Amino acid sequence: MSVLLPYMKKLVFFFILVGILAIIPQAFAEISQFSIDFTISVGKVYVVQEVLYENKSEFGIEIPEDATEISLAVDGSNYKIPDSRIFKVSGRDIKLVYLTKQFIDKNNFLIELTFPDKIKNLSVTLDVPSYMELAKPLEQKTLTSNAIFPKASSITTDGQRIIISWERNNLEKNDSISFLVMLKKKPDYSYIAYILTAVVIILVIYIVLRKPKTKVIVKTRTAKIEEHLKEDEEQIVKILKSREGQCEQGTLRVVTGFSKAKLSGLLKELEDRKIIYKEKRGKKNIVFLK
Repeated sequence: MSVLLPYMKKLVFFFILVGILAIIPQAFAEISQFSIDFTISVGKVYVVQEVLYENKSEFGIEIPEDATEISLAVDGSNYKIPDSRIFKVSGRDIKLVYLTKQFIDKNNFLIELTFPDKIKNLSVTLDVPSYMELAKPLEQKTLTSNAIFPKASSITTDGQRIIISWERNNLEKNDSISFLVMLKKKPDYSYIAYILTAVVIILVIYIVLRKPKTKVIVKTRTAKIEEHLKEDEEQIVKILKSREGQCEQGTLRVVTGFSKAKLSGLLKELEDRKIIYKEKRGKKNIVFLK
């Protein structure tokens, strides 16, 4: 037994040393880059969180209970999410993605971040959609707003979407920061366009229905021509009108009592002036009123 004692002491010392070496990296674990991006979309927040350690370390994961579309990658490989929403993973590059309603209070964005290890560089970004705006106006010259706390490192906008960024350096273990952005929905003016369109349609219908009907008096060509007819010519036209605009030439001669030569001359005159026209039907001439 006395012979084995020195070896046992060495073995115990070895295990203690291994334990110390295993603890030291965790005690001095440092995150070189911690970035988390929030994108608001129809009452939910799309979260992309990435943690990059100096060395392989353990990192605590906490996923909101209502989270969906969850994915987790550790050192570039997909990690199977356990049943518990709170667990630890070991790695150097850890990326977590999910969708949640947890960070939206009415129209306001609110979150408190607590950091498990020291952080060299922290980057937090909030992407505000085009249908929302800051509850308090954005100062265009300084790009600041009293609706954003703490003061943002940068705010960019294209006139529709707003992207707010916060940058921090050298945070200590267990430090925490709260972020608050007060938002409101932009007023929807589309209904005004519908109302105006409806008003215009109603006005058009009203004007059309109320427009007085004007009587159009059409003077027939024959009525105007009759003013310039000679007595004999007028007699022929009246006979044609009384017979629905047509009559045999022989019947005209009988009714008028004109000689054959006189009637032929009158008909030729009226035909030249395009008041009548004649058609040959067998052996008879039919005279038509134009």
